[in-house]
Amino acid sequence: MRTIRNFSNNKNHDKIINNARKCIKKSINIIIDANIESQSEFDKLHKKACYDLTEAFEDQLFTIGQAQKWINMTFKYLHLLDYNKIECVYEYCHIPIDSYMLNITNYQMSQPWSKLNDYDEYIKYQEWFRNKYSSEIPLDKEFYLWLEEAKKNRNN
Repeated sequence: MRTIRNFSNNKNHDKIINNARKCIKKSINIIIDANIESQSEFDKLHKKACYDLTEAFEDQLFTIGQAQKWINMTFKYLHLLDYNKIECVYEYCHIPIDSYMLNITNYQMSQPWSKLNDYDEYIKYQEWFRNKYSSEIPLDKEFYLWLEEAKKNRNN
């Protein structure tokens, strides 16, 4: 929520939050129930989920960068909470992109992750990450990289 400017002043704040919650829940359930068998199938549904979430914010600016973070963190949290249904798509899940991940991977995007509104640029990072760490499940690797970066930031 920190990256959404002036949202607390939006007259439709509560309605948007409720719509966003419903949208994320619906999208996650669609993805989990889709019997996904390939990365491209997951990516296609993920892209739709991101665009649906940006639309749920109506007249409030909400970017693909922000949407991916919410959706990808939801998958990550479901896994951490041992939600069994997530395991059928876990290997395909995208990593949440934020400043820690961009910093530790030394990857440059055209703009800060929270302002990114180009799904093609977003997916290029996911593909790059998968190729770089091809012997590991992306969310497993992200978890350790993110913690490493967080520890460095705490010590500064």
